[in-house]
Amino acid sequence: MRWVLLAAVGLALAGCVSTSQVFEVGPDTYSVSSTADGYRTASSARQSALESGTAKCVAMGRHFVLTNESTEPTRMGIDTTVTLTFRCPEEGVGASHRT
Repeated sequence: MRWVLLAAVGLALAGCVSTSQVFEVGPDTYSVSSTADGYRTASSARQSALESGTAKCVAMGRHFVLTNESTEPTRMGIDTTVTLTFRCPEEGVGASHRT
């Protein structure tokens, strides 16, 4: 029984990041939000949101282009939510290439 309690405490301290579904918010434009609890950093939430957005674009055979990002404290300033807006343009269509 003691190990169950220790495992529960360990999981609670490890923290978590929860990420929403990717939502279409306009023509070829999508949004995803990710929230890190007080034990994880905002960068963890950002990374999770970026991975979800990139996976959406890759699944469509396209590439990820970030168009907007916002970070807000939530739940009395304990958690952090990162919201990304992005596009998944076809190669060469409305995409800027960095060299």
